[in-house]
Amino acid sequence: MPRRNFQLGIFDRRTGALCGCGGIRKGADGTGVLGIELAPAKWGCFALALDAAAALADFGFSELRLETILGDTASGNKRVARLARWFGADIVAERDGTPWMVQRGWREVDWAISRQAWEDSRQRNNRFRRRSSSAHLR
Repeated sequence: MPRRNFQLGIFDRRTGALCGCGGIRKGADGTGVLGIELAPAKWGCFALALDAAAALADFGFSELRLETILGDTASGNKRVARLARWFGADIVAERDGTPWMVQRGWREVDWAISRQAWEDSRQRNNRFRRRSSSAHLR
């Protein structure tokens, strides 16, 4: 069976410190699920999350030949919502979340970005700087 899960460490390019992990789970239908987990000390580092997500999305669309990348988060996670908007992702579903989400008045939000929307966002933002990025994946 071909490899379906691609999980990598996220390291600070300047210091080499481990900052978290990220990955893509490839589905059989041309979709992949992207996830990023940063250490709590790095939660406010938007550039780090942006660089890691961009590298993973680029890998998903170029190397894995995905047509759509999906993700999910709690509605209260404004940083992930900002990241998804940056890339041009659309909210495709909302539903009741787990008890800890409900307790905070949040819902679970699913988002998706197509290959075309990804290409459009790269041209529009023109800020994907893999060589000079803050994140290094390995």
